[in-house]
Amino acid sequence: MSVKIGVSQRHHSFRTSTVWSTNGCTDPAYQKTKSVNHKTDMYSFGIVLFELLCSRKSIIANDTNRYLARAAILHYKEKKLDKIIDWDLLKQMDPQSFNVFAEVAYECLNEEQSQRPSIDEIVTMKKRWNFN
Repeated sequence: MSVKIGVSQRHHSFRTSTVWSTNGCTDPAYQKTKSVNHKTDMYSFGIVLFELLCSRKSIIANDTNRYLARAAILHYKEKKLDKIIDWDLLKQMDPQSFNVFAEVAYECLNEEQSQRPSIDEIVTMKKRWNFN
């Protein structure tokens, strides 16, 4: 789900009376507060990035790692992403590109909305990663 807002309002929060939830993709902060802002979408963006890296959906019924977000956060923190990443994809990626992709995905899943990057910050992170 998306909320269409003007550029001048993108840093505001909006309380909703309708609960929107997509299994495995919904921002935990939204589920608690029923309030959305531009960082709410960043959580979902992180899920999509990990879905691409792992070649799996965000939720799988009857699986020990049912929710991808939990598994991805745990494996990232323990520096064991190689246990859940799609090996065919990993073999095709430059290690630096993989690290950037994984870092962005992980940062987007931060429990604290204020600690998640905005899309503008992700675009400008280029210097931090020493890309030419």
